[in-house]
Amino acid sequence: MESKLPIPTDNIYKFSATFGLALMAISMTLLVLNGHQTNEIIWQNANAIYELQAAKADFSDEKQKILEKKIEIAVENRDILKWLFAVLFAIGFYGSLYGFHKWYKKIQPMHDEILELQRKKLALEVNILEKEDNP
Repeated sequence: MESKLPIPTDNIYKFSATFGLALMAISMTLLVLNGHQTNEIIWQNANAIYELQAAKADFSDEKQKILEKKIEIAVENRDILKWLFAVLFAIGFYGSLYGFHKWYKKIQPMHDEILELQRKKLALEVNILEKEDNP
């Protein structure tokens, strides 16, 4: 299967910049999805606790403790993953910043010089062709 998305492998700085941007986008997406999933777990378990309290059924205290523990674990996992995604975002940000900076300062001036030389060469070729056409 061939990828339709071209990956910039012509220089390492461009790759670093785009990979950093992708890492930032992925970490933000995962952060939002994790928060949404945790909120769903909390909501479901909180509703179950309220239903247990209203029903006053046998073993409701034990079941309530289990549901409260599920909520506690979900909140702890959300906090841990929040920091993990923040670290991934920071790595992506600094990788992207480094890549764009080096690309702009080191690679782009060379490309600009090459384009300028190509422009001058084409201008000279056009002048030579015009002189040949108009003897």
